[in-house]
Formats: sequence, structure tokens, C-alpha cells
Amino acid sequence: MRVERSEFALIPTLLGLCFVFCLTATLFFNPPLLSFWIKSLENWIYDAGIRKYYKPLSADPRIVIVDIDDSSLNEFGRWPWPRNQMADLVDKLYKLGATVVAFDILFSEPEKNIAEEVLMKIKTPIASREKIIQSFDYDAMLAKSLSQGDSILATVFSPNAADVSIGTLPSPLLTLTPEEVTSLTLPLMKHYISNIEILEKAAKNGAFINSTPDTDAVIRFNPLFLRYENSIYPSLALKAASRYLLTEKAKLQIGTYRGKKIVEGIHLDQFYIPTDPEGRILVPFRGPPYSFSYISAKDILQDRISSEAIATKLIFLGSSATAVGDLLPTAIAPVFPGVEIQASIASGILDRYLPFAPAWGKGISITLTLVLGILLAYLFARLHVFLTSLIACSLLLALVVSHQWILKKGVLFPLVPSLLTVAFLYLFNLIYGFFIEARKRKEMRSIFELYVPPSYINLMLKKGEPLSLEGDAKEITVLFSDIQDFTKISEPLTPKEVKNLINRVFTPMTQIIFNGQGTIDKYVGDMIMAFWGAPLENTRHAYDAISAAFMMLQEVGKISDLPTKEPLHFRIGINTGIMNVGDMGSQFRRAYTVVGDAVNFGSRLEQLCKFYHLHLLVGEKTREQTENDFLFRQIDRVRVAGKEVAENIYEPLCLKAKATKESFKMAEAHNQALQMYFAQDWKASAHAFSELQKSDPKYRELYQIYLDRIETFLSAPPLNNWDGAHTFTTK
Repeated sequence: MRVERSEFALIPTLLGLCFVFCLTATLFFNPPLLSFWIKSLENWIYDAGIRKYYKPLSADPRIVIVDIDDSSLNEFGRWPWPRNQMADLVDKLYKLGATVVAFDILFSEPEKNIAEEVLMKIKTPIASREKIIQSFDYDAMLAKSLSQGDSILATVFSPNAADVSIGTLPSPLLTLTPEEVTSLTLPLMKHYISNIEILEKAAKNGAFINSTPDTDAVIRFNPLFLRYENSIYPSLALKAASRYLLTEKAKLQIGTYRGKKIVEGIHLDQFYIPTDPEGRILVPFRGPPYSFSYISAKDILQDRISSEAIATKLIFLGSSATAVGDLLPTAIAPVFPGVEIQASIASGILDRYLPFAPAWGKGISITLTLVLGILLAYLFARLHVFLTSLIACSLLLALVVSHQWILKKGVLFPLVPSLLTVAFLYLFNLIYGFFIEARKRKEMRSIFELYVPPSYINLMLKKGEPLSLEGDAKEITVLFSDIQDFTKISEPLTPKEVKNLINRVFTPMTQIIFNGQGTIDKYVGDMIMAFWGAPLENTRHAYDAISAAFMMLQEVGKISDLPTKEPLHFRIGINTGIMNVGDMGSQFRRAYTVVGDAVNFGSRLEQLCKFYHLHLLVGEKTREQTENDFLFRQIDRVRVAGKEVAENIYEPLCLKAKATKESFKMAEAHNQALQMYFAQDWKASAHAFSELQKSDPKYRELYQIYLDRIETFLSAPPLNNWDGAHTFTTK
């Protein structure tokens, strides 16, 4: 675009400056709604950076997590364990040389003495009775074990006034002066849940395990200390690191910001830990879940661990067992063991790396936004589009890179205001400069909307140059879908009702395909044909096609206000391969479509859904390109009419990230049964399919197909060159 921008620079400059001044004023006064959205964007950027670009560290050799995991519960019984068993675990840890044992577990209720209950019902001399009762006092046993070394028990604080305090509160880290009580803005806790007195006194050390998730329930920050009444209590991580380092004194660092006294950090002897005004730091994750050395509690109890693994170590004792473990959503992973959050913070303290968000970071962000905004409002209104784009992209990249670099140094600054300033001024000036080409853009749309979906037209306009619709051979993923039993469904309907039914179904399905970057090829009766990978390049075309198919299968069941009583179901076939794509037809009528053997096989897959009593089938190439994303099971090896080469066909079950252990187990069992079938191990495969038919009745008809074939092969074995494929002789 060749436009002399200086000819109309005054208006965009003034409007840009208005935006900058309004944004900085709004940031200063901090209205709740804007604050919420900016914070949400900041969180998204932080999460994306830490998940995609953070390089995990090796396990901290000083810290070990002893995990009461599923195997421990299977071996020693369900949770909670008897206190004598916990005492045995603690004894063994200290015997192996543990320096500090920090519990991510509460003992808020006394354990019933089973001997006392039994002796109440039988006559026993008093002296003998007392002795027996004492021998079964498991709380006393655990207390004795805790007193052997540096033990730290967990406490949970609550800010809710309606809650009730339970247990014995541990000793505080430090006590505030009356002036600090009235002036500091630390969050005030109202109640607590702690441990029974005998255990709390025996351990001598206590600390809280509270987390402070953001409004989206994700944990990014965690408090190092909290206030209860006029005292400050440490987190489990802070207390554990303090005991491990043998620090003696703790003191708050207090500063003044905008006329208010705020907490800036805490001193442990000579070691200073900076925090935000609420006493929080960013959790210094070493990596994804299970980045620390984990040892199963079972192995400790069964004496399978050498002293080298425990001696001189800081031990965190917690649980990751199913339905028992404390698993939390965090910035680095959606499921993260709570005990490992504490271990990560303790490791950060030992490493002297404790990232935090300073109170003065907001002031620097506002200043940067104002200076950058004034400069760009002037420049962008006067520079040509290419130079404007180059500066904007460079600035955005520089802001993100510098943000990540500063974060690695341990300080988190607000980034969104600066990004919004650059992005808004760039887009505003871009739109303002492009209005003179509106007619040309309108002409482009009128030409290409005859062939290309609206979503692609928008991308073509952004690109600034037309895309070729000439014929080409390229790898594409094609999707065929139709309504199951449509003939039976439509038979009692009037033509108008059939038309309304088709329109009611095709509208949301088309929207799903368009949203997933797909192209609608054609509608034929109740069939939809779509493809991914053209006219625009899409390296994830197979993934997008399967994702769209799952959404279509889900959406069709939600469609209401239909003239049919029965719910609708789709059958979908998806195949990936080299196809011919382009603007094809005659001089009277043309269409942007795909043709080829891979297209035909996609259509056959949709038809085979009926034979196998399934709703979704995909070809081998589609599975190869998405096997890291989706959980599959092989359905068969088929040879369709007109082709001599057999092909494997698969059913996508779900995203692997959302798959349960049971889903993986059933898929593996199915695939093993099918491999036995291909290996002609008829009896073993028949048994396996029979068991699957019992455990998964939803697929009874599918497994019956295999069982019927096996019965046939037992009486009439296949030829020696049988490749396992089932041949379909009709199209």
C-alpha cells in the first residue's frame, strides 16, 4: 500500500494519545472490571511462557518426596492409615538419616483406642487394663516418633468468620507489634484446622499448607506467611527450609508505598526473601509434575530404600493417591501434586531463586505505557504500513522477551498494558490507513466468496493477496458424514419437514466445520462432505478434522425441536492422503472440490460405520498424524471393492489428555484381542472378544462381528496367504 501517511496524521495522532491517556489513568485508579481482564491476560501470558518455554531443572538432590501413593494403599490398606503405621514410617525415615520431615497431612482428630473400646465390655483388672490401653495408644506412638527429630506438622488457615477452629495451633514464626497489626495490610485469617495437642507438641514445629489460587482457580502464587490474630505463621515450605538451613531469627521487611505500609519480604537470619504485599511469591517450579525425587511410602515401610536416598535430606511427606492425593491446577500443569508445590518453594529458598511481583512494578508499567504510547501515537500516524508493522512486531517481541528475561531474574512485571498500547495503536493506524482500499477489498470478497468459505476469505484479505484456486495435488484430510437411518427417519415426514430437518442439522454442523478451519465441499441429501488443508495451508488438518468430528457427534445429540421423536446420530468417515484439489467443473457450473482414491476411501469409511455399528472411523494416515493427540483403537484391516491393497481402519476414542486409565486399559485390551485375531490365534482372540463384550456392552455388535468370523475360521480356516483383511465386495 503506497499512501503518504503524513497527509492525514493529525487525527490518528490525537485519537491515539486519547487512548494512551485513558489507559494509563484507568490503570492508576484500577477499576475492578478492567483489573480483572488485565489480570486474566497477564495470567494467560505467564502460563503460556512457563509451559512452553521454561526449561525444566533436574531433581533437587536435597529434597525427597515420600509419597503415600496408590501402591502404598494397595499394600497397607486404605487411607487414613493407623497412627502406629505412620509412627513406623516416621521412625524409619529418621533411622535412615532424614534431616527434616515436613508433613503435607493433617491429624486433626484423635484416633480411637481399640483396646479401650474392647475392655469396656469385658472384666479386666484395672492395672492390666491401663497397660493394655497404653500399648494401643497409637497417637502416643506417633507423638514419640515425631519427637525424635525435626518434624513439621501441617495446619490449614481459613479467612471465613463462619468456620470453626480445630486442633492445637503451632507456635508462630513471629509476633507483630501493635503498630504493625493496625498498619499492615496482610490478609487476616479467622480460623484454623490443626493437629491434636499431643502430636503438635511432640513435633514442636508447625506450618500452614494453604494455597492462594487466582480467580481462575489456578495456582501461580503461594503465601510464605499468613497472619492470624497478632502473629505471623510460616508456610510448610518456609518452615521446612528454615529448619533445614538451621536459621534462628525471622523478621518482616516493611516499606511504604503510596502512603501505606506494606510487607516487602522476610528475613531469615541474613537471608532475604522478597514477596508481594500479601506475603506471596511466584511458585518457582523446577518443571512439570514429579520433577522431584519421589519414593513410595510402601518402599520405606518395607525397608527397600537405602540410607543414601534419605540421609541428610529434607523430606516432604504427602499423598498422590487417587481420590486422596492433593492434586491442584497450576500455571505449569493442570494437575500438580500439592506436596510438590511446597517442595518447589523450599527448593527455591535453598537455591535463592524466589520470583515475586513487587508492589512498585505497577508504577513502572504505567510509566512505560505512557512513554511508549506517546511515542508510538506520533510515529505510527506518520510511517508507512511496512515500517509500522516492523516496529510494532519488533516491540511486541522485545516486550515479551524482556518480560521472560526479567522473570528469570526473579521479578514479575505487568506486561499486558504495554502490549495493549502497542497492539491497539498499530491496529488503529492500520485500519485508519486501509479505509481508502475498502472498495478493492470488497471486490476481492465478491470474487472469492463464490468458491471459498467466509473464514478463508477473511484470512485471504489479511494476507493481502489472492490465493490460487488452480488444480493441485497435496495432502488433505477429507470428512464424510450422514445422518444414521435417515431414510427411516424421513419416511413419515412431509417434504417441508424433511427440508426443515436438514437445515436444522446442517447449520450447526457447518458452523463447527468452519470454526475448525474446514472447507465445505458439498451437501448431498443428508450427507456433508468437507476437507482440511486447502486452499490455505494447515499442518494440523488431520487433528482439526477429528476434533470437528467429535464436536459434530456431540452437537447432533443436542439438537432439539425436531419433527422426529428419536434422537439423531451421525456416521462419520475421515481419511488423509494425496488428493487433487481445485476449481473443477464446466463453463456452466464450477466448484472448489477434491477428488482421488483417498477421497473415495473416506466415503467408504463413512459407509463402513454402519457395518461396524460405530459413529466414527478414520484411515491409517489420519491416525499416524494424530496418534500423539488422540486415543485410538484399531477396528479392522479392510480391502474395499475396487482396491487390492488392504488398509487398517481405526476409531478415535477421545483426546489422550482427557482419557482415563480405564479408557487406555480398554483400548489396549481391544487392540491385543485384534492382534490375536490377525495372528490366527482363534481361541485366545475369541476369549478376549467375549470378555470385552461382557465388560463393554455398548460395543456388543462390534465384538459379535469378530466372534462370528472366528467361528467361521474355526471350521474353514483362511488361506495361507491371508493378511487379516476383511474384503468387501460391494461399494
